[in-house]
Amino acid sequence: MKILKIVSSGYKICEDNLEINFMPIANKTMEDKEYEFSQVEDGLDTFSSIGIVGKNASGKTMILRLLSIVYDIISEFQVTEYRIKYLPNKPFTIDITFIEKEYLYRYTTSIKKVTDELNSNVIFENEKIYRKKYAKTKTNKIFDYESYNDITEEYKGLIPEGTSKLFYVINTKKRRGSVIFADNFDSEIISSVLKNVYKLGIPEIYSSVLEMFDEHLEKFEIIGENTFIIKYKNKSEIQVPFGEINSFLSSGTIKGIVLLAFALLSLEKGADLIIDEIENHFHKTLVENLINIFKDKSINKNSSTIIFSTHSFDLLDLFHRSDNIYITSYDEKIKLTNMYNIEGTIRNAKSKKVFDKVFKIRVSYDSLMNFKKLLIKWNI
Repeated sequence: MKILKIVSSGYKICEDNLEINFMPIANKTMEDKEYEFSQVEDGLDTFSSIGIVGKNASGKTMILRLLSIVYDIISEFQVTEYRIKYLPNKPFTIDITFIEKEYLYRYTTSIKKVTDELNSNVIFENEKIYRKKYAKTKTNKIFDYESYNDITEEYKGLIPEGTSKLFYVINTKKRRGSVIFADNFDSEIISSVLKNVYKLGIPEIYSSVLEMFDEHLEKFEIIGENTFIIKYKNKSEIQVPFGEINSFLSSGTIKGIVLLAFALLSLEKGADLIIDEIENHFHKTLVENLINIFKDKSINKNSSTIIFSTHSFDLLDLFHRSDNIYITSYDEKIKLTNMYNIEGTIRNAKSKKVFDKVFKIRVSYDSLMNFKKLLIKWNI
């Protein structure tokens, strides 16, 4: 199962018809096919990386909160208890196009949060499911929904309240996307993700990349479902329970190790990896390496996509294309604009284009000067 496009309306203060497309808009070159795309089906390419860029308070995190809800629905067929708090009080709609077992599907629904004195629940209203057989010769008509058949009436069975009818289409619960925010680094999350990496059966994986995180760390090896070994240079090895990792490793090293673990699990399961403000976890060189891992077809064999937000505009120069970059802006409503729709194809120096006033996301020069004047006034 692979998402091809998401459209949403009514989500908090986001604009209506907010859209993220996982497929190319612009023409594809042979180089793009080799490095920028994953082939889901014969002739059907999706991006291996998508960037969302904008200045502070422009809506990047809210967009990723919306994505986390979508991935909950396609993974668990419900909005998990943890995500319910991110739902707006008013109903909103989602429209997901995806491919599953050689069929294209379009799923639409209105999501309503119902709150009583004890808890909050979710109701899926006006669910519709449409389908058509995928054909290589008609990839340019994937979003021509008039050619889809409405199959909603085929799914009339009883399912638990708060469960999406996507259950009938996808059948199996599976983590199809991991969303990483700053609050994903508590001890419970760390223990869970390291335990899953242990099950992959590649204990030496961390030893090969230790210098990326901490040059003084000589050994980091997961040896069980709850234990790892660490060794610093000129010190003895010690065994540490997952839950005590914060006492032995720096926060930066922990973030790097956990983020790498999420990447490994995403690549192994063919799930997408969504990271909020990626520069808060890795410096630019490591970010570049992580993105290149997802671009490498010999590693990314299951069509995973890395989606990340950033306000570090220099990271845009890592992208060869412009139609897998989205710009956030906030003026009454949070708006998400595909970079290609603004400036067309941009192969190089994208960061300079972003700084240009046409994108309206530069830090205001006048605001900066006023701030400096205040500092001078108060002798700071």
